Amino acid sequence: MPKLNAEIAHIRAINPGGKRFDSKWSVSERNSFKNLLLLCVPHHTTIDGASSADYPVELLEEWKASREGESVEALDGLTGLT
Repeated sequence: MPKLNAEIAHIRAINPGGKRFDSKWSVSERNSFKNLLLLCVPHHTTIDGASSADYPVELLEEWKASREGESVEALDGLTGLT
């Protein structure tokens, strides 16, 4: 039986103290599609774990752009996602 192996990760943490938190981004911006990245469970655990410094915002944004391609522009305006 297939099992779901995906989680939605925040590129910039939603809460202060979280990985890659950026106080310049509003709560709405941090919950927007632009700040979300679909990852497998092990990679989500890795980027938010002990070696999170190896995964800066710029790298995660590159991953997002390469995976979503040009279609991401149509979805960037989505806000209020949880």
